[in-house]
Formats: sequence, C-alpha cells, structure tokens
Amino acid sequence: MGAPPEQVGTRVFTIFLQDPYAPLTVANPKLVLGDTNMNRVCIIATLSFMVQLAAAQSTVVAPTLSMSGNELQSAIKSAQSRAQYKQLATHYRQQEAIYRAKATKEKIEEERREKVNAASYQKYPRPVDSSRYRYEMFSSDADHAAVQAAHWDQLASGTP
Repeated sequence: MGAPPEQVGTRVFTIFLQDPYAPLTVANPKLVLGDTNMNRVCIIATLSFMVQLAAAQSTVVAPTLSMSGNELQSAIKSAQSRAQYKQLATHYRQQEAIYRAKATKEKIEEERREKVNAASYQKYPRPVDSSRYRYEMFSSDADHAAVQAAHWDQLASGTP
C-alpha cells in the first residue's frame, strides 16, 4: 500500500469546509495560514473567473417586437396599411428564428441521445423519441411562421 498523504513528499492537508464533500487540498500549510501572495493570486483568479462567467451569461439580445396572443389577433384583424403588414411579417420572422433555434438545439440533443447505447427494454417513448418529436414540432412551427411571414410580406409589398 502507500503511505498516508502526510508522509509522502510535501505535506498535504485536507480541510473540509462545512461540507465533507467539498475538500480543499493544500500542499503547503503556509497557504492555509495566510500567505499573502498566494491569497492575492487566488483572489485574482477567482475574480477573473467570475468576470468571464458574468460576461458569458450577459449576452446581448436583439430587441424583439413580441406580441401576446390577444395583441397578435387584434393586429391581424385591424391590419390595413403596409406598415402594419410589415410589423406582422417582422413578428412572424422573429417567431421563425426562435423556433429554428429551438429546433437546432433539439436536433443536437436528439443526436446526443441516439449515441447512448440504451437497452432495448426501454419504455416508449424513449428519450431519443421525445427529442425527435420536439425537433419536428419546432421545425413545423418554424415552417408555419415562415409561411405567415411570406404572406404578410406579400401584402406589404402590394403584390397579390
């Protein structure tokens, strides 16, 4: 067998911080007791990681002209000018883009689930089937939105 960690090479101290599943292993006891240079390095590394994480989470989202169901229905009923037609076409183009993005994510998830070598005794629907159905649903919704956008673009351009 091997010697305990305290007897091998440099001394290793394991400190459990309130949670026994979160050990902090340190190769030098001076680091735990307050080596200021190492503390600075740890603080800088932690802050840079947090800044990168925050930057990744705060992606810039283009403003959308989303309408609720009731607003959309009233806009469709009252649309009489080219500007209103363009607004409806823009709404449906945005919906198409949203559904295409969701379909892409589901296609990736379906491919990932297909790679899982699951047993043949899985109950229906299998996870891969669920992903495939969601992909088909989002693709169908995107196609429907594209048809609607083309219709409203045609009305906005004034060609029958």
